[in-house]
Amino acid sequence: MTYAEELEARGKEKGKAEGKTAATRQMLLNLVALKFQTVPTEVRTRVEAASESECMAWAGRLLDATSLNDIFGR
Repeated sequence: MTYAEELEARGKEKGKAEGKTAATRQMLLNLVALKFQTVPTEVRTRVEAASESECMAWAGRLLDATSLNDIFGR
């Protein structure tokens, strides 16, 4: 593999990872909106800056949550 091909492969992997994280963030925002009928700006900002693993942890908390604080307050 040439150096250029290696760089291209790394770029593709990075793009896939970023796309997966963006999709996970959007999924969480959609679920929050469905459950609570709104997504406050501070929640949206926090989710948009979060890692995929943070979003997955929050999504797990969403199942039993009765408030946004139950999800994001920890």
